[in-house]
Amino acid sequence: MSEKPILFSGAMVRAILDGRKTLTRRIIKFVNGFVPKEVIEFKPDCLGKPTWVFAGTINGDPAEEWVSPRYQSRDILCVKETWAETCDEYGSPIIVYRADNAAFYIGENQILAPCEAAWSLDNYPAHGKWRPSIFLPKWAWRIKQPVLSVRPERLQDITEDDIMEEGVTLLPQHINLVHSFWTLWDSINGKTHPWAANDWVWRYEFRRRENPKHV
Repeated sequence: MSEKPILFSGAMVRAILDGRKTLTRRIIKFVNGFVPKEVIEFKPDCLGKPTWVFAGTINGDPAEEWVSPRYQSRDILCVKETWAETCDEYGSPIIVYRADNAAFYIGENQILAPCEAAWSLDNYPAHGKWRPSIFLPKWAWRIKQPVLSVRPERLQDITEDDIMEEGVTLLPQHINLVHSFWTLWDSINGKTHPWAANDWVWRYEFRRRENPKHV
């Protein structure tokens, strides 16, 4: 078991905090030139790491590739999100998370203590700037979710039940949940891994938050 960072958009962070999101899908990365066709078996590699064996081709010739997911069952997903550092009217340091404007005092040894209420960054006298999620330091990871299961599947094999567990709701003028998920997926991944390509993805299931809105 180990703690590993993962990026989510503000909307998906809110869905996790609300207890609505327990699934995420991430593109499987294969070696250059490998075209996967199917999963033929699951077994540990020589180091005992969980691995799926894919059958496919390279330059038209039959080939196999052994692939391990970045996150394993029982790993802890640590969410990296957009943030800012500022201070209150007394000069006490504060970190603010953009997804829900939750604010925490930064105590000794960088231990976080919740402020009494969530505020906009503009409420603080020292207006910090929003910083990209990728730069969120490890001590500020406030959302930690254990991975319950992981498996590979094709992107378009997603079900409507899974879409709801992804935290996605039916968007206006969309005919169904699949249409909404498709739109969201392409808005994030469309340039390199569009829905139409039906790429292979890791399906990660993680534990539902028992106390929504609380860290």
